[in-house]
Amino acid sequence: MGSDPDSLGTSDSTVPVTARTITEEAGRKAAHDKQNPQGVYRAERDTTYVVFRGDDADPFATEYDHATGEFGPLTRVGRNPIPDDDTHGAPALTVDDDGYLHVFYGVHNDPISYARSARPYETTEWEVLGDPVDREADEVLASPGWDTDRALLSVPGGTYTFPLTYQNDIYLLYRTGTEPNAHGADPEQDGDRTAYPSHEFATILRSTDRGETWEDLGPVIDTRGARDRPETDAYVEDFDERDGKLHITWTVATGDAESQPPRGHDGPRKGGFHAYYDVSDGELYDLAGNRYSTPITWEDHNRGAVRIANDEHVTESGWVYKHLIADGDVYVIFQSQSNLSDSIDDPQHVIATYDGGWQFEPIPGGQTASSHGHIRISDAGDLEAHLVERTAGGDGSNFTRFVRRDGSWERTRVIENEAIEGINTVRDGTDEFAAIANECSGENDEFSERLWGVGSFET
Repeated sequence: MGSDPDSLGTSDSTVPVTARTITEEAGRKAAHDKQNPQGVYRAERDTTYVVFRGDDADPFATEYDHATGEFGPLTRVGRNPIPDDDTHGAPALTVDDDGYLHVFYGVHNDPISYARSARPYETTEWEVLGDPVDREADEVLASPGWDTDRALLSVPGGTYTFPLTYQNDIYLLYRTGTEPNAHGADPEQDGDRTAYPSHEFATILRSTDRGETWEDLGPVIDTRGARDRPETDAYVEDFDERDGKLHITWTVATGDAESQPPRGHDGPRKGGFHAYYDVSDGELYDLAGNRYSTPITWEDHNRGAVRIANDEHVTESGWVYKHLIADGDVYVIFQSQSNLSDSIDDPQHVIATYDGGWQFEPIPGGQTASSHGHIRISDAGDLEAHLVERTAGGDGSNFTRFVRRDGSWERTRVIENEAIEGINTVRDGTDEFAAIANECSGENDEFSERLWGVGSFET
């Protein structure tokens, strides 16, 4: 681990960045690209709070005290109700205005599992909340093997949870749908399997009483009819708030005709989209100011500024879209091959910004091993991209930080030649603890992988 002496820019003022092991007992997808955020910084406590998938696939929490430079104990938040070999159940975190931590976990076409910290700014004691589950009644729709005592049964279940806090209300974006009717129309079954809340929709939940009760505000996205198919699944990618506007990025599956005909699930996710939900009026808007019905339909995906990138602009592995809101601008990072006027020979990460239309800026040298890419603003106000690069030999990969400074990009290699599976930047975090990343497990070590903190870690 360390810095790469080769730089793409000209500045020598790069803050040193390293990787520090949080635990060597993390599980597969401990840092999950579609369970976000997993790290939240709170300036009033000068502490970064972290959740991840740990032993037995259960959600765990810890904290990093920036004053002492020490991590706290690793504490189990709850029990993951989905099978260990299903990597979708990683936790996501938000911290409310009073300091209570809210964690959502254990969903893959299931009712949502939810826990709240017993005290503000504490990670060592948790309350698992939600409705009691009557397992003997067998009336709860969930994936095979799902097993829990409590869950949010009053609202739709689903997959991929993205929480945030605004004016002390908790909001949760996710794709809806529970088994056995999550994946759209099934030719072997009678009836309409594409009605809400199937996989063709995403919704937003809201709690105004610190998680005691929940209201479904959606659906907000409807991808039925995408690419002339009756069912094509929505994949939400990121969720953040500025000035009461809840920004959403998402992509849409192309479907895998060989494995699940005729369902539009899996396969490459192509096309990138953005809109925001305005909490003041409950309406959806694009960055050009156009207002949309709720939900945004497939026809709306081609209107105004909703569409960021076309299908042909995105690589087959380029379905991860992460956004950043800074200084009134929205930045979206994704992996592309041909979205620019000049062809890109290799898959490369690109940052899109809106200025009367979506404008694209490739990251020089950002030719990557995976679609995983996150962006943040450094303490100095520079745009950073955290990417997983492939190595020359092709056996491992590198965690690399790209920084745009004075119009040029410079590169620092943080983790070298490791099998890196996932990354997450710390939402509104500091350079000292900027991101988390996890090692990809081998065949027989499902829950014995490293989870790293990435940053300067200066005390």
